[in-house]
Amino acid sequence: MHILLTNDDGPPHPSHSPYISTLISVLTSPPYNHTVSVVLPSQQRSWIGKAHLLPASTYQEPGKPVPQPHHDDDAASKHGGEGLVYGGGNKTQKNDAIDDVLRPTYLDPATGKIHTRSQHVPLPQMKSDESKTSPHFYALIPGTPATCTQLGLFHHAALFPTSTSTSTSYPAIDLVLSGPNHGRNTTAAFALSSGTLGGALEAAVAGYKAIALSFAFFTRKESPELIEEACVLSAKIVSKLMEQWDASSEGKDVDVYSINVPLVEGVGKKDVRWTWMLGNTWRGGRGLYAQIEGGDENGLMKKEKEGVDGDGDEALPPTFKWSPSFGNIFKTVEESEDGNDGKAIMEGATSVTPLKANFMQLHGRGGFSGVMKL
Repeated sequence: MHILLTNDDGPPHPSHSPYISTLISVLTSPPYNHTVSVVLPSQQRSWIGKAHLLPASTYQEPGKPVPQPHHDDDAASKHGGEGLVYGGGNKTQKNDAIDDVLRPTYLDPATGKIHTRSQHVPLPQMKSDESKTSPHFYALIPGTPATCTQLGLFHHAALFPTSTSTSTSYPAIDLVLSGPNHGRNTTAAFALSSGTLGGALEAAVAGYKAIALSFAFFTRKESPELIEEACVLSAKIVSKLMEQWDASSEGKDVDVYSINVPLVEGVGKKDVRWTWMLGNTWRGGRGLYAQIEGGDENGLMKKEKEGVDGDGDEALPPTFKWSPSFGNIFKTVEESEDGNDGKAIMEGATSVTPLKANFMQLHGRGGFSGVMKL
């Protein structure tokens, strides 16, 4: 089986992306011997969902009116070819940190070195005498998990060219596997923001089988043996799902499976449960951000910086910091009925949740049909 592997945690890293190397080793070794093409974000892209990054069209400069962009092809041709222009004819200003031209780099997992493609660095190539060998290099993309999925599916030959001295090529991709995520992706509150789910959903929208894999950790110091046990279990589940995907009418209806594995001792011998995704919300807690009281990270809440006009006691805008509050989310799981993904993880079992890659529609139910009366 040829697996396209992506994630939202980025390249292997002991803290941010600690599981992917072990999973690759398990998948490419007996008894599986899968071909695995690895296409990862070049940096961590957690909590980004199924987004693709594009250059910002406009931004408002402090103290100036909000620009009113409009489409004007003639004006665009006069001002650098930009499709969006300000009402006054000024060229749209872009966010220089994001580009719509993507140039991959390549990680050599054996050495940990990252290479750029140039005339001095050969392209990553498959050995000419091993037609089913996985690409040796990992492609690193300055984008999101969904972007990695798109490039891996539709531009695989460009990312991983085979040797020009042979006609061998990689087999067609059978499955997109996104993960293992460093953290659970159970319940709607987590799953709807998950880059891991985003990478898998992108594959489903592209017409491919997809699985999202997440590891729920309970300590930051998992042993290598526990990580390997979780990866071995994950490989078994993936193989089983692929075997039965098209074997029944229920299986054929599945677009994405979401697997959540708890990193607990003996996980390989614990239950693997079919689950449904618990619907919950952030309401009732603080949400994902906290206001920094009494000052920003540098202790500044007043106009104390040199060169700032105005009263020195005038307050600056409030400052907020990414600081998710999970207490209320976990409480919803504790109070929920059995059978959902969050409850399974709480009880030390692995959850497997079959999903459709669409927004659930309520059309035709109750009053949601016909002509809407205003």
